Formats: sequence, C-alpha cells, structure tokens
Amino acid sequence: MIGNNRAESFWVNQGSSILVECKNWSAKKVGKNEFVLFKDKIANRSGRSKLGFLVITGKFAGTITTELVRSSSSEILIVPIDGDQLKELVFSKNRITHLQNYINQTLLI
Repeated sequence: MIGNNRAESFWVNQGSSILVECKNWSAKKVGKNEFVLFKDKIANRSGRSKLGFLVITGKFAGTITTELVRSSSSEILIVPIDGDQLKELVFSKNRITHLQNYINQTLLI
C-alpha cells in the first residue's frame, strides 16, 4: 500500500491509499481470479482506496480484459501493468506521467 499524497486533482480523486500487488509467476499467467482477489483487497480498505496496480513480469491471461470490462461500473479501478510496461516504467524519467497514461489506457477498455 502506498500513501497517496499527490496534490494534483487527477490523483486526489483516487483515494488516500493506492494498492500495488506484484506477481512474478513463470508457471502460469495472471488472470481473472487474481484480478478479482485484488479487487476485493482494495474494496476492504474502508473506502480509503479506489485505485490499484496489478503488476506482473510477464503477460496477462486474456481473461483480464473481460474482467476489466465487467468491473467498469465500480468505483474501484485496477490498472494492469505487464512486463513490457514495467520495464518502460522503471527506465522512465517521468514515472508519474507513465502511470497516468496506464490509468487512462485502462479506462478506455
């Protein structure tokens, strides 16, 4: 969990805490079940969190996109970040901009 102390309105609306869950799985892809469990973790933060980043080192299963669409009516937003995006983020000079772009891409799904 990361405390959200950003003053920009984009971030203020995300709640006081942002959850991040990382999976370094090589045997199987992260899919719908892990997404749903992570969403429950965010929901159980007494309304203090609306945003979570689900970060993996590989690729997501195709069921992630379906679950993103299914949960789009919720106030909770889970942003999937795959291995390629993670590398891009790590080497970026402006990580906040990248994170905002990942959020916006997720909202377009």
